[in-house]
Amino acid sequence: MWKKSRRAQKENLDPDRSEKLQSFVYASRVAADRLAAVVRQVDACTDDLHRIAENTLRLQAAMYSQGQHALAELQETAASTREVSAAADSITTSVDHIRQQSDTAHQLLQEVVSSLSLTERAMEDVKAKVREIRAHVQDFVRQSEQIQEIHHIIQKTVSQTTLLALNAGIEAARAADQGKGFAVVAAEIRKLAEQGRTAVARSSDILDQLRKDMQAMLQAANSGETAVNNGVDQVTAVIKRIGALADPFSQVNHWAVATSEASRRQSALTTQTDHKTAQAASAIEAVIADVGSVLKDMNQQGRHIEALRTLGNHLQETSENLIRAFDAIAGWMQNDPLTIDTHRLNACRELLINLSQEPEIKGMRPESHRRRLQTFLRQQPDFEAIWSNSPDGSFVFSEPPAGLVNAKERQWWIQAMGGNVYISEPYVSAISHRPTITIAVPIYGELGNIVGCLGADLDLRGKPATRQ
Repeated sequence: MWKKSRRAQKENLDPDRSEKLQSFVYASRVAADRLAAVVRQVDACTDDLHRIAENTLRLQAAMYSQGQHALAELQETAASTREVSAAADSITTSVDHIRQQSDTAHQLLQEVVSSLSLTERAMEDVKAKVREIRAHVQDFVRQSEQIQEIHHIIQKTVSQTTLLALNAGIEAARAADQGKGFAVVAAEIRKLAEQGRTAVARSSDILDQLRKDMQAMLQAANSGETAVNNGVDQVTAVIKRIGALADPFSQVNHWAVATSEASRRQSALTTQTDHKTAQAASAIEAVIADVGSVLKDMNQQGRHIEALRTLGNHLQETSENLIRAFDAIAGWMQNDPLTIDTHRLNACRELLINLSQEPEIKGMRPESHRRRLQTFLRQQPDFEAIWSNSPDGSFVFSEPPAGLVNAKERQWWIQAMGGNVYISEPYVSAISHRPTITIAVPIYGELGNIVGCLGADLDLRGKPATRQ
């Protein structure tokens, strides 16, 4: 079986069919290139999604663990709150008991003060009686002193009488018979004087004993008055001290009431806290359950992402195979290789560099780019497409509209954003679906930093590329 050679096969195609086939091949090549770009973008998005999923999974796992820890802490808090509530109730009971005991003690103190007041009044009465007795004893002492003075007078009188009786006896003896009567009188006087002396001696003993007794009574009265005064002073001091104790008991009672009220409020608050804690624990348990469900979904999503990455790898391989196949077909259909007019190419590069330095382009405003780039494209027939990109790869403006969503994966964007002037090899344009050469240059801002890139496709239909 004979096969026609490739050249013979090409010669059997008429020019119209050859041009249509060439257009189809170029369009297919562009579609394959777009598919490869989309696959790369999807692959990048899948990587981002996988990274986000892993981060989310890690965060969800951390959240699940923290939720478990928070639930345990909350349960411990609830237990502690219940203990605080029980302690507050116990404090309230104890404080109420203390208040009752304080009230009882305060009442007993009041009764003691009343009893001591009665004792004080009785002691005052005793003091008055002792003072009165002392006054009577002092009167007795004064009267006994007067009696003692009278006794001294009587004693002197008896002594004088005895002396007179003695003198009368002597005179009667001298008078002999004439003095016998006088002697009898003198004897009687002497007898009376002896009796008086005897009576005075006895009364002296009685008066001395009476004086001693009166002195003892006066001393006892003075001691009794001193003792009563001391007793009154001590009772008064005790009353003052007990009265001073009444104020602390009143303060204790006041603080006991305040503490009891505070304990009741604390008990109510801890009860509310326990209720709120239980609600929070229920909410956290629900969140933990939701997080657990999300973790399961994230694991399932991770498996889907892995499947998507596998599919992306297959699509990448398929698109690369398609590109190689269409490149082979394009090479088979191309009659002669392209040669590049270097002078023309350098001139186009300088035009694009100068354009990137204009203020309208440096400002990176879409409307300014639209006006200036459309004008440039009309004035320069060597260019068939022109565009500008932001640092994130998105298009600021493109004429004709760009066939890509984002140029971040394109080599011309990478080189231009790296500060290089990029000139590609001839390839099929995604915009015109014809062979072209891409030139890309960086756009520098006012501060000398790269703020974007400017790119253009050259029209190779006779300019600046020529066929041999």
